[in-house]
Amino acid sequence: MMQFQEFDTEKSFDTVQILVGGRTEDKSVNLATLSGKLDLGNKSFVSASNFMIIKFSTDASVEKKGFR
Repeated sequence: MMQFQEFDTEKSFDTVQILVGGRTEDKSVNLATLSGKLDLGNKSFVSASNFMIIKFSTDASVEKKGFR
């Protein structure tokens, strides 16, 4: 399970992708792709398996607060 307390990235250009189900990216499915300023409140991201891959992609052009 994963939760974010804060989330603020450059919308559409800086993303966090949450993949679940497999040990590798090619064996996993996309649970969520997050970008922009989001209020995720008490939202939890849960994998039915024991595997979760978090992939952060950025174009490095605009800095926002990020996520935690």
